Formats: sequence, C-alpha cells, structure tokens
Amino acid sequence: MSYYAEALINEAQMSLAHGVLTGLSENKVSFVSREDLAAAAAGMLVNEGHDGAIYTGTGPESFTGAERAELIAKTSGKPLIFFTLPLETLQGQLEQAGLPTAVITAIVSIQQNFSNGDFDIVTGDIEKLSGRPARNLESILSESFK
Repeated sequence: MSYYAEALINEAQMSLAHGVLTGLSENKVSFVSREDLAAAAAGMLVNEGHDGAIYTGTGPESFTGAERAELIAKTSGKPLIFFTLPLETLQGQLEQAGLPTAVITAIVSIQQNFSNGDFDIVTGDIEKLSGRPARNLESILSESFK
C-alpha cells in the first residue's frame, strides 16, 4: 500500500504551526486513506477470484512536496511552503524536539523512502476491489480542515 493520507494530515497540522513542510528531497507520493484500504479489503473478502493476486492500494494521484504544501495551504487556509533539507539537519531538528530515537528513525526512514520514489505508485486496485474510486487527497484534506 501507499502512504496513509491520515499520516500526512498529522504532519500537515504540525507543519502549519511553522509554515513549512519539510522533506529530504522533492519527491512524489501517492496517499491513500485508511477508509479506502478498508473498503478494498472488504471487497476482497466478499468477492472471489483473488487467490494468488497481489494488489497495491494507492491514492489516485502522486503529489510532489511542493504540490502537497500547496494543497494543504489551500484546504487549511494557512500559508505553507515545502522545503528540502539535508538528512543531518532533519535528524538534528527531530532530536532537538526531544523525540525518542525510535520515532526519529521511523521519520527518517519514511523520508528516505519518499526520496527513493517508493511511494510514487498509482494503481487502480482500490477501485477494482471496492467498486469505487479511491478518494483524492484534496477531499481528504478538506474534510480534516473543516
């Protein structure tokens, strides 16, 4: 599966306080909602023909860091820019924030996966399995910033 849209919402809420969404590089990520993944899983359970099949649950579109920041700013009504920073700087800022080592390691790993393009995947598997299109990121963000 791709990266949870709900995790981006949490990141966005923290980033909006400072006006900056950060990443290790400009990258593209397809965000998928947990609701869409649940609908797809339910579709697999109630329909036959999935033996041996491999699916990848993704959102309908990938977004660059700058596009994510723009979309978050639009839906929240608050300014936000995307800024890339070196790995050492990211780690240092997370340490200064007092985060546990395990959390820092997880955040850095996720950012490295983003940079590697590991989440720049778009499939139609959500719709194929659930019978409805995956929700777009703008609508998910709009709901969270109501």
